[in-house]
Amino acid sequence: MARVVTGSILAGVAAADSYKCPGSAASVHAWSEQTTTIASSCDKVREEIGDRIAGKNGWYDPHNKGQYSVFKASPYGDFELQRKTGDGKFTDKITLEMHSSGDSCVVRGCSESQVTSVVDFSTNFCNIRMLTCGKADGCKSAGFDFGATKITDNKQSLGSSNKMSDCLKVAEEVQDGPRDFSDYSFADFLKEHEKAYEPKELEKRQAIFHSNLAKVVAHNEEYKAGKHTWWATMNHLADFTDDEHRALRATSTYSASQHPVVELTATAPNPPAVDWREKGKVISPVKNQGGCGSCWAFSATETVESHYAIASGKLLTLAPQTYVNCVKNPHQCGGTGGCEGATMELAFNMTRDSGIALEADLPYRGRDEKCAAYKAAVKVTGYVKNPVNDAKALETAVATKGPQAITVAAEPWQLYGGGVFSGCNKPGLFRRKPNIDLDHGVQLVGYTADYWIVRNSWGSFWGEKGYIRISRANDDKLFTDSTPADGVACKPTPKSQTVGGECGILFDTSYPVGVKAAEEAVVV
Repeated sequence: MARVVTGSILAGVAAADSYKCPGSAASVHAWSEQTTTIASSCDKVREEIGDRIAGKNGWYDPHNKGQYSVFKASPYGDFELQRKTGDGKFTDKITLEMHSSGDSCVVRGCSESQVTSVVDFSTNFCNIRMLTCGKADGCKSAGFDFGATKITDNKQSLGSSNKMSDCLKVAEEVQDGPRDFSDYSFADFLKEHEKAYEPKELEKRQAIFHSNLAKVVAHNEEYKAGKHTWWATMNHLADFTDDEHRALRATSTYSASQHPVVELTATAPNPPAVDWREKGKVISPVKNQGGCGSCWAFSATETVESHYAIASGKLLTLAPQTYVNCVKNPHQCGGTGGCEGATMELAFNMTRDSGIALEADLPYRGRDEKCAAYKAAVKVTGYVKNPVNDAKALETAVATKGPQAITVAAEPWQLYGGGVFSGCNKPGLFRRKPNIDLDHGVQLVGYTADYWIVRNSWGSFWGEKGYIRISRANDDKLFTDSTPADGVACKPTPKSQTVGGECGILFDTSYPVGVKAAEEAVVV
């Protein structure tokens, strides 16, 4: 089913918001009506829209691969379309009427859905916009590129997104395979990701963009040739400097920890596959840490949320800012604290001692702030470390206990677009450092025989809706991390550490225990 990709989702739908497009028999809740002026002849516009409907030249529908079909067409260029949603449950109706205005074509569109869920509201805007948008809007054409387009008289049901960038982001996140970036420009990138820079900064960002674009195109050509199992994309991180990307990965391995390791004993064979996203309300929506190096805080927060949900049946949205503000890091484990890095285990210890607040009570700021009094919502009695570099033990922990907080080497992940990732443990286009370097805290939510399912904290438009699949082909292999200080190691930092699995995924894994609602009202 289609999704709203902005935060403007209503808690409910008022009956007064029901509507019907001209000529429709029944009122609907979700709809959009808009007029688009395209700087091309109506003959060209009709031909291009027809090609898009037919999916020619790789043009794709953005909403769960739903398919358009022509219900009725007139010789004057009007269309009446139906679009079946990807899950086959709903049918959207779209009408497009065209008339010439000088050298331009004016397309009047109306789209409606027989749905009542607010998560479908933005579908209708995108139904029309994706069929009528031009290259200048960042849209891929099927053959003929529309020139400049202009929307007028736009109206839509309450709760809809009306941003072209949202339509494009949905289109990218659901496609199965790499996006075509052969004609992608820096101006397209800035428009799609809603970025703007001063002239001097613009030049630097443009150079980074073109360097990464060349890598993405080269890698994806090799993917198409069968040389890789994952593809890359020009996401919102594609113009980041190395330092900016490194700042997002401020976690290290806690090798100085004397915490006892617990090896779980499986009473039965582990299931062949586990995905905690499919087990009811256990996993909260994907979060975005912004430019703060708080990945460790997000990993810990998400894992406490999941284990509280498993224990209580209630999924809360907890506050990573609690840890950013208040976790003490005197031995500089994984960094110097806050946005400069720490570890999930330090966060679990603080949750045991002081608890963690709700996001509603302590909103995320994406920066270091003073630790002040807060109302604790959840506490734990401690945490468990899984055996080091043991794939079977980690699998058992995921299957029997729940999602895990893990540390990985994420430098090559920056431009991951989808597929089963491998490449941390060997030189390549996206690996700058000569050795594997554990430096990023994330959450492990499941596995199959072929890959681990990992949740990142770089937003839902990164990777596969905020997730990455990590290959298990190297589960039985060991690698050397010669820069432990970049990961979770504490002072005195060891010279090296031996890590197992793709991206070192098996080395540092843990989960909280005794998770329950906090009794204390306020923590000082």
